[in-house]
Amino acid sequence: MKIILLIMAGISLLDADFTKTGDTVKTSVSKLEFQDDAIGQKMKWQEAINYCELLALDNHDDWRLPNVNELRSIVNKSKRSPSTVSAFKHTS
Repeated sequence: MKIILLIMAGISLLDADFTKTGDTVKTSVSKLEFQDDAIGQKMKWQEAINYCELLALDNHDDWRLPNVNELRSIVNKSKRSPSTVSAFKHTS
């Protein structure tokens, strides 16, 4: 299953651990892929879940919405606006 975001307990992921290909970003640590494709709209929680369940991106159709720990894994605490790791281009 592909997911949009990930965290691994006890492992600090650095910008170098992420590679962008097409509209996805993959981490070398977990081998999981995350969406990096501009959606352009805000969604409520259930709308976001539905969006992920229907998403077909870069030849994958098994996406899901990340949990809070997975969201934390793409944060680079030394950066601001955006604070995501540098492999992500579509963040605000």
